[in-house]
Amino acid sequence: MRLFGLVTILVAVAAASCGGDGAKLSKQEYEQRLQALPRLFADPECEVPDGVSLLRAREAEHREIVAALDALEPPGEVADAHGKLVSAHRKLADSIDGTIESVRELPDPGEAPSREEQADRLGAQYALAARERPGVPELAEAQRELGDRGYTAEAVPFDPERYTERANELLAPVTPITLRDVGTVGELQTEAEEVGTALVDAAQQLAELVPPRPVAEAHEHLVLGLCTRGQELVSFARFRTLDPDEPADVASARMIIATLDPFFEEAAGDYRDRGYDVAVPEVEAGG
Repeated sequence: MRLFGLVTILVAVAAASCGGDGAKLSKQEYEQRLQALPRLFADPECEVPDGVSLLRAREAEHREIVAALDALEPPGEVADAHGKLVSAHRKLADSIDGTIESVRELPDPGEAPSREEQADRLGAQYALAARERPGVPELAEAQRELGDRGYTAEAVPFDPERYTERANELLAPVTPITLRDVGTVGELQTEAEEVGTALVDAAQQLAELVPPRPVAEAHEHLVLGLCTRGQELVSFARFRTLDPDEPADVASARMIIATLDPFFEEAAGDYRDRGYDVAVPEVEAGG
């Protein structure tokens, strides 16, 4: 699964910032570099439902952000804030190993006796990951200092045309949402892993877009719709207390993902009401 897509950004940032003379970036150039890095000040909005996997993905993102920031030469007036950004993300990355050890001490969701117990165990992993996150006051301090000096570090909203184009590009590979006809539970779990991972990946990429203000709520519902369905499918795929040779009930699995919280319906209505031609995925419940 794609972690968070920062490798390309990292290369671009490094190339753009290495002019050979070590000159500091201008205010505008520095802002643009920061705005190209997603989640400088926030956690991911959608993660794979597995404690160790999600923490490793977070660690990779923090380290890539550190590398990208290290490649920049900020204007002198924000050098201190820049250093705090680097320090904060390095601390967050360094804390991951300890949190992973704590997560591994919890009961394994894949070995739960029921889907309800699996959900409870996954919830406990998420709660522990959030609770074990170290306090990093430098992050808030850096954000405040940048703002005080007139710097906009957060990504700016897309214009409507570009937003619609990019959203549809990301949605096209995952619609319609369905599961292939397969014969056994093991084959169904393999299919669920593939489809669910693609949905979580799409949700992550969409979450990196900053939508125009009129469709901010529709965008949030779209991301939630993809994320909840993707997480449900991946959780099912990693539920090991099923007999893989049993006949698969594909129809029931399709119905479950079709009847999850109606985020897609709400998103589609909001986009339509505001004149945005975003192709919200359809979910196939039938055979």
